[in-house]
Amino acid sequence: LGHRRDVEELLAVADVFVLPSRFEGLPVSVLEGMAAARPVVATAIGGTDEAVIDGVTGVLVPPGNPPALAAAIRRLQADPALARRLATAGRERVRREFSAAATADRVMQVYEEVLAGKDEGGGGP
Repeated sequence: LGHRRDVEELLAVADVFVLPSRFEGLPVSVLEGMAAARPVVATAIGGTDEAVIDGVTGVLVPPGNPPALAAAIRRLQADPALARRLATAGRERVRREFSAAATADRVMQVYEEVLAGKDEGGGGP
């Protein structure tokens, strides 16, 4: 689809968010799908598996396995209650773990730990 300015609208009409990547950092698109309360199916690769907890906030499948990817998508389509449960848990995880406020809190915690170590002669310059 290329660069889009209507991602929120696209997510609003999606039944499932799917990311079949082989390589990722922390995929913002997965976080956007989760924040939009869409059930996620993604490949179990570094980065994605930090955002998605298999069976809790989405479904992870092995990379390069189209049959597993298709089966996971069909499973969510066939089980709306499961899809809703994963979507709700995913949205909550993004709010709790990946929001700007949560990220800022973690950064402040690191600074506080570093400064506390420095005060104790923790080897700072």
